[in-house]
Amino acid sequence: MGKVINTGFSYQYQMPLLYYAYTPGQSFQPVSYENQYALNVSGQWPIIGNSIFALGRGTYDFTRNMLLNVIGGLEYNGGCYSVSAVYQQYMFNYNQVQTNYMLNFNFKGIGNVGSGDQTNNMQSNIPGYSSILDIMQTQNQY
Repeated sequence: MGKVINTGFSYQYQMPLLYYAYTPGQSFQPVSYENQYALNVSGQWPIIGNSIFALGRGTYDFTRNMLLNVIGGLEYNGGCYSVSAVYQQYMFNYNQVQTNYMLNFNFKGIGNVGSGDQTNNMQSNIPGYSSILDIMQTQNQY
């Protein structure tokens, strides 16, 4: 638990290019199309014992020679509390980038303080991701 590495390669044929802020449901006539070749790497791994975990995901697009989406961070297991710091940058539309910084403190029996629990975000970005609280609970470190 807490050790996972994933890799994947995707090829999307004739994907429409979005040059403006597209809203789902809006009528859209693509100006051009492209084939997209992308490499996706993600993982979660303990770097210092079972107390500090590194986690992340990156998607590199070979068609544009650039990173499309990056998420990475550290989680610290303090026994009855945990701290998570996460950086996220993702591209939307064709050339617009959004960056987020997230810091979260979890206390056993009390809840969390900060930018919110990142478990759902990490589970959707890193297949096989285990929450630091789940890892702590299985190791009976409370």
